[in-house]
Amino acid sequence: MVNMKSIDEAVFQSLKRFFEEWNDMPDLRLREHEAISRYVLGYLLQHVGTTLGLMQATQICIEGAVPGVNRRKSQVNRDLLIWPEDQFSTFDADWKPIHAPWVLQEWKVIRPGKGLLTYAIQADEQWLKDFTAHFEKTIGYTVVLNLREVEPVLYAKRIVEGRVQSSFQLP
Repeated sequence: MVNMKSIDEAVFQSLKRFFEEWNDMPDLRLREHEAISRYVLGYLLQHVGTTLGLMQATQICIEGAVPGVNRRKSQVNRDLLIWPEDQFSTFDADWKPIHAPWVLQEWKVIRPGKGLLTYAIQADEQWLKDFTAHFEKTIGYTVVLNLREVEPVLYAKRIVEGRVQSSFQLP
């Protein structure tokens, strides 16, 4: 079984490498979906078969469904999911969304000339608190890439069992 320390280390290392590359390419312009794709394909996939406990790349899902919590919707899409096994999704045999992912990330990219997204960032964090309180085996992460600053900044928080357990900032 993979422990939270190894998950955190893999997430931290992959986000750190992603952010370092971003800073080395000042002309690179990516919005949220492109940033997530680049992060997964360029950095997170390197942990398949290593510390993160991913055995196959197909355990990773970009923009996938999870059960809804505290909402009228039975399911909602989230930015990045990691399932505990290959051939796994939120749906049961009757297409009811009941399964929760092992890891769930919600991203925001704050671009120059755009709003700060403060409400959306807070809403993501609260949603992850609610989700991880209900699905206690899921580890949630908020990831915010702020490009409005003179020097870009990446913030991340790990949310477990309804509470922020840790956070980090790059650089």
